[in-house]
Formats: sequence, structure tokens, C-alpha cells
Amino acid sequence: MLPKADATDSYQSRTKDPVGNDDFWHDLVVGIKNGSVLPITGWNVTTVGPNDELVDSWLAKRLIQRLALDSTKFADDPTVSQVVVQHLLNRGDRDEIHSRIHQILIEEKPQPGETLRRLVSVAGLHHFLSTTFDPLLRQAIDSVRYGGETRTQVYSYSPNARLKDLPQPLSHLHGSSVFHLMGQATELGDYAVWEDDILEFILGLNQHMDVMRNLSRALKDPKVRFLMLGSNFSDWLARFFVRTARQSGFTNGFSRRDYIADSNERAGSLDGLVMFFGTVDQKIKVIPCEPRDFIFELARRWEQRYPPDTRPQAKSSTDLQRIGDGGRQQPDDGVFISYATEDKEAAFNLKDGLEAYGVKVWLDKERLGNGMDWENTLRDAVMRRCPRFISVISRTTNSTVEAYFHKERSWAAERVKSISHFDRGSYYHPVIIDDLAHAEIVREPPEFFTAQKTHLPNGIVTEQFASRIRIRIQPEDKS
Repeated sequence: MLPKADATDSYQSRTKDPVGNDDFWHDLVVGIKNGSVLPITGWNVTTVGPNDELVDSWLAKRLIQRLALDSTKFADDPTVSQVVVQHLLNRGDRDEIHSRIHQILIEEKPQPGETLRRLVSVAGLHHFLSTTFDPLLRQAIDSVRYGGETRTQVYSYSPNARLKDLPQPLSHLHGSSVFHLMGQATELGDYAVWEDDILEFILGLNQHMDVMRNLSRALKDPKVRFLMLGSNFSDWLARFFVRTARQSGFTNGFSRRDYIADSNERAGSLDGLVMFFGTVDQKIKVIPCEPRDFIFELARRWEQRYPPDTRPQAKSSTDLQRIGDGGRQQPDDGVFISYATEDKEAAFNLKDGLEAYGVKVWLDKERLGNGMDWENTLRDAVMRRCPRFISVISRTTNSTVEAYFHKERSWAAERVKSISHFDRGSYYHPVIIDDLAHAEIVREPPEFFTAQKTHLPNGIVTEQFASRIRIRIQPEDKS
């Protein structure tokens, strides 16, 4: 049993390595750094208060009081699901459960526990899926990454909601985000509180994936691995959830490797899951462990590999300069990324990857169309303000005769006339994002035909490329 931890305790003294495999941790941490791990958090890692108590138990105890149930019928650490069952056996009103839960969260204002804070300290995890309805994960991100400012983007699914999907592909979301797969606790009561509700939500997800294209695309991306942490699902429900999230059967040769870290203690025996995924679908590894131990060890491994002074830091408003029409914000000395509209996903992957390594990026998110003033701003960025220029090259750019990115690259070619031949290679960086061969490139400016080209499929940034970009040149004096 995991001891209750005070927030001041060091996690080195609190936990032990629940996996005991350095290669596993190395691969997981590097995968997180590369943006290929998508965490899915559940009740067994969602903690509250200075004692790091599971919010499931914390909420259940208060719900017992609010519903006037007999506390002697429950264990010392009851679950919300157990309370719901007892309330319904007493012929209680089902809607009252949602009302009391929402009331408790509003009145008592629980604060995230140390487990959640450790999880979000892993700065390479930008986007989270949650199977709980509380606001604690969002609060933890805002507290740890943004100094308490409410900056985390929050979305949720509900079978009855009009808007079910992410507003745009997950790779296009900036900063941190949380998507509640089982709804959020609101006064409307449209969220899952016990196993029957969870089943209905999973069935709804399964039915609505065809209209939830942005979320669907993120979930079935073969390059992204699930990391399910403390879901607290029973054996069969866990299988159904994974099947729905993957949008693929267990025996059809799904290529990626997913992970489930959970304990026997609250989720029930994991033996069935271990046996099933160890035989039928060997692409899912079940790690029977206390999931809070897993998170603390993950945070330790992350910090060991990426010490605090080299980890990504959240940008404050003072790091950005407001420029151009419409109040757009761009860094004053960021790396300029030139791309075709059709290659927007790869361009944003480049942006997110470079920013994860501490590189400022200048990216036109709206692809112009706002008049000459905005064009002059772009030209000024390329010609004077940005010390690096990344040319995103693809089959699209190679076959397009007339487009705005050609104008951006011609500005870059004009600028290099005032840069020494020795330094030109550090200014202009051609990046090929698809299967276009070097010899096929025909539409780059002649000044850059001999520039060293980097192949980054779909714009996924490598540490070597980020290191090369990070060494900046000084902008020329145009006065």
C-alpha cells in the first residue's frame, strides 16, 4: 500500500522503481520528448490535497454525508461508484448524485495532490486525456507550468453534447490541453460517475468517432502510444475502452505499442488483462504496479535526463511581442518557418518540437490574406528580425508554381546577400517532410541549392536538428 505522502516529501524517499527496467524508462522518456506518448489519466492517479489522497475516495466520503448514507456500510477508502450503487439500492434519485458532486467540487475547491503535480512536471507531455470528471488535472497544469494562471485548454466529450470533437487536430493545439473523455462535472450532470455511465460514454465514443475526426485521428495515429495511468477500469471495461480508443480490433496487426499501468488493489485483479494482452494482443504491455509510484519514477527519470534548466519553460506574455493586424503574437527573434498551407500539420509539428527544446518560433498561423501591412510585417520578419529561416519542402512545394511561400523564400535569398558565405548555412535550413528525394527538388531559390537539407518526416523534430537551430546568428544592423 502506498503511504500517504506530504507534498514536501521527496519522491526519491516515497517510491521505488515499479518496473525495474532502465531500457523501458529510456524509451518511454525519449518517446515523451519526441511527442509520441499520449497519457490517459484515471481515478487511481487523480489525487487531492497535501496528503495526496485519491480524489475518488475524498469525494466518496463527502458524498456519503451529503446523501445521508450509512457510513458503516463502506470501507475506510470508499469509491464514488460504491456510493452510487448504495444510493440507488436505497431508491435514491440518480440526478441528485450529479448535483451533490458538482456542489462539493464548487464549495470545497479541492487542490491537486502531489501525484498530479509530478505528472505534469514532465514537460514533454503537452496533451492529456482524462477518464475523470474533476478539474484537478487542469489545475495542476496551470499551477506547475503557468504560475497559477488559467491557461490550459480544456475540452470534453458527452454523448448528448452538440460539440463533441476537438476544435482542431491535436498536433495543432498549442500549450497544454486536457480532454475529458467521460465529461466534466457541471450543473447539467452530463458526465460519468460509475461503471454504468462509463459504459454508456464508451459506447457513445464508439458511435461518434466518425464525426469526431480530430480526436479520432489523434487516437489512431500509429506514431502515438497510449500511456494509461490508473484507469481503475475492470478487466472487460478496460478491453472495451482500449478497443474503442484504438478504433481497431485486437487481432488485426495494430503496429504501435501501448502501456497500461495500474494496481490490483482498487481496479480489481489485473491477471485477466495481463493474460489477454500477453497472448491475444502483445502490442499492449500491462504493468501491474501502484500507478502513483509509476508517475513519481517517471518524473524522476525525466528530470534526470532533462534537468530543470534545459526543460521546456512556459512562455509568459513578456516573451512575446504583439505585431501586425488583429493582435497576433509572435516572438521578436524567433525562427521563421515558411510552409505551404497543405503542409500546415508538419509546420506546427516543427514549431512544437523546436519550442520543446527552448527555441522561439515565428509562425504565421493564419496564412496571410490581411493586406499589405501584414505582408510588410512578414517581410520584416524574414529580412531583419528572425535569425533563422526554415524552408519546409514537400511534394506540394515542389509542384506549386505560384504561392506565397515562394515570396518568403525569395526574401530569404535577398537577405543572404548581406550575410557572409561562411554564415549562410546557419541562416537557411531546408527541411524535407515527406518522401521527396533531394535530387527532385526544383523550386528552392538557386542561392540555396547546395544548402544542407534535413529529412524530418511530418516535421517531427530531432534533438540533433534542434541543437543546430539553437545556435543563433545575430541579425544584421539595417540602420
